[in-house]
Amino acid sequence: GFAKAIILFQRSIQIDPTYAPPYAGLADCYQLLGSAPYSTLTPSEAFPKAEEAAKKALQLDDTLAEAHVPLGISELVYERNFPEARKEFERALELRPGYATGHQFFGYYLTAMGQIEEAIAERKKAVELDPLSPLLHSALGEAYYHAKRFDLSIAQNTEALELDPSYAIALVNIGRAYNRLGMHQQAREAFQRILTAAPQDPAILSLLGHEYAVSGDVPKAMTVLTKLQDISAKKYVPAVYFAVIYTGLNRKDEAFYWLDKAFAERCEYLVYLRTEPLADPLRSDPRFPRLLARLGLEPASPSTARQTP
Repeated sequence: GFAKAIILFQRSIQIDPTYAPPYAGLADCYQLLGSAPYSTLTPSEAFPKAEEAAKKALQLDDTLAEAHVPLGISELVYERNFPEARKEFERALELRPGYATGHQFFGYYLTAMGQIEEAIAERKKAVELDPLSPLLHSALGEAYYHAKRFDLSIAQNTEALELDPSYAIALVNIGRAYNRLGMHQQAREAFQRILTAAPQDPAILSLLGHEYAVSGDVPKAMTVLTKLQDISAKKYVPAVYFAVIYTGLNRKDEAFYWLDKAFAERCEYLVYLRTEPLADPLRSDPRFPRLLARLGLEPASPSTARQTP
């Protein structure tokens, strides 16, 4: 879908190179293609193109909120320039206060900063503005997941599935929440529903491999690792996906080896490690706060890191 969208945005630009919105659309496509769970392009391929397109849009029309948002995303997850990212998100919402996507992505920024309650509030605003969007319900459910309110996460993502039963991101969030609740069969079923349609999807294979690992099925976890290695010989597989499985296996040296590779790749998801529940087993290791410091982040506060009933 993103590939087709890029072609159409480029056609629009050919028709009128002075029209700003298609450049913003291109920026959206490229930053998503460089982000989990899509990760079709490496970050170094995707985000410079996203930045270039967003900046071109803003050269043509600096009041276009839709261009400030993807620029803010790139500043957040690729440049890791957090003050500049906040500036872009706030400018977008100043220009267009009722922009649901703006509130959604400002919520992602707040999640990365460890401001979970504020992140939940922003994502709630997005749902209120566009209550029929499965994406926005899922984004709110993900905020609950980062807050370790796993039952609420499952409920909110179930609402997304009621709007679109095939919405895979909701199933991702449901599976992660069940995983953290120790409800392993339910977690596997959520991931397998996606793999039925996309059996070679690296992001979902990674989560399933982690699920096998934490539930004690080490041989199946290792099988998934081998499968990911085979896929990586043919196309880009983010290093963080390997780190996820090794974390589940409690093999911390390998987990940090792959996290270091993910840092070198400028993997976008690393900025969310501060509150990512799957990373909890690594937090007591001195290498974890060092990684956060390299990212420009502080460790999560005790209130953020604790398990919430």
